Amino acid sequence: MCGRFILISDLSEITSFLPLEMSAEIPRRSYNIAPGTTVTSLLREEGNRLVRLRWGYLPPWVRNGRPGRELINARGETVTSKPAFREAFLKRRCLVFANGYYEWRREERQKIPWFIHLEGNRLFAFAGIYDRVEGKPLPGVALVTTEPAPAIHDIHDRMPVILAGESAGKWLDLPAAAEKDLLSLLKPYPGKDLSAHAVSTFVNAPSHDSPRCIAPVTGT
Repeated sequence: MCGRFILISDLSEITSFLPLEMSAEIPRRSYNIAPGTTVTSLLREEGNRLVRLRWGYLPPWVRNGRPGRELINARGETVTSKPAFREAFLKRRCLVFANGYYEWRREERQKIPWFIHLEGNRLFAFAGIYDRVEGKPLPGVALVTTEPAPAIHDIHDRMPVILAGESAGKWLDLPAAAEKDLLSLLKPYPGKDLSAHAVSTFVNAPSHDSPRCIAPVTGT
């Protein structure tokens, strides 16, 4: 799963990742983005549109924005069979921008946070799906997850789907009828530039937001 991530790229980097027809939205930059807060996303509705979504997805049977258990992740293996996600997978896909994410590895009696990223903290996008609930101020988004890439399999048994280049465009462009092609994108990150290092438990508090969150620690 993915329960915390960072975005430190600016608007120009996002525009280089995928051209934006509408780019008035300013990216929410943070070293510690947590569920329940806003995330910088790209929707392909009347062109590539940069928006902020709430990290927390509500299933389609929720009405009038009534409180419910918000879902932050959706398993790629069951995203087409789960009623909570199927319609969004077919009709409401988005990209959520990030420069890395955190995962906690259990070691004896404690959990050690790790920062997982591409070399140079390069910008990428998570595969996301978003809700449409009447009465909800912002659409909610869930990040699609899959099995871990070999480089990080000893940290956690899941990872978010990371998209870059052609795969990011396909996630937005492919029609609902191309279900098999869409599912083929929901794989562990294939590149050799995926890295990870242990970080301080400073990151455990969502209120902590500084470069210290991603600073490596030794002795792990």
